[in-house]
Formats: sequence, C-alpha cells, structure tokens
Amino acid sequence: MYQIGLIRSFSARHFLVGGDWGQENRLHGHDYTVEWSLSGPELDANGFLLDLVAVASLLEEALGDIRGATLNELAAFQGVNPSVERLCRLLSERLVAARPRWDTSFRLTGSRIKVFESSDAWASWSVVLPGASEAS
Repeated sequence: MYQIGLIRSFSARHFLVGGDWGQENRLHGHDYTVEWSLSGPELDANGFLLDLVAVASLLEEALGDIRGATLNELAAFQGVNPSVERLCRLLSERLVAARPRWDTSFRLTGSRIKVFESSDAWASWSVVLPGASEAS
C-alpha cells in the first residue's frame, strides 16, 4: 500500500465546555499541526499515488475558516466541545466531501487526518474510501 501526506500548521483558540477541566475551560490558543495522509494500492501512469501539489490547496481550503478562529464560534462546534478529536473529524469530512476534486478516478482507499495540539499530544480520524466501483 502506498501512502503520501501533507503537513500544515495553523493557530486557533478554543475553550472546553460541559465539565471542569481547569485552565482548559478558559479561552486559550494552540499552534496546531495537521497531517493529511492518503493511501492506495496503485500508482498512476506517471508513477504517482496522487499529485500532492494539486491537493495541497484543498487542505488549505479546508483550514480556511479554522485558521485564527475561536473554534467554539464555528457552526460545527455549536453545543459541543471543540476537542482535537472533533477537529480531526471536521477536517476529514471537508476533505472527503471534496474527493471528486482530488481523486477523480476514485483509486485511493484511505484518508487519515492527524492533528497535533502540542508537540506530544494528538488525535486522528481515519476513513476507508470506497473504490471506483463503489463510488458511482
């Protein structure tokens, strides 16, 4: 199985709700790092799993309203904790929804978003992508 990936950094703020997490209940920021990895069993005619230059802008687009934001104010986090786990899933859902733009032949089989909220704390969300015959 081939794998490729992209890494980007961004800053955002949040505060936790619904429990007593001390300082985490107060508005604070993180310098996040996101890693998007894709997998598939076959290379294209050019020897690539996917052209990373072509998909890098999609990751930037998915991060658009998150960069510099207070996560609690985004519609996706209304009424729930803006945890790093939920942030992973939000980014994944945005990128998988855009799949026809980056995997036009539906060759890829997996996508994983991993978000570090510090140098030693992270969460991830992985999805199995349906193949060409299943995506139609």
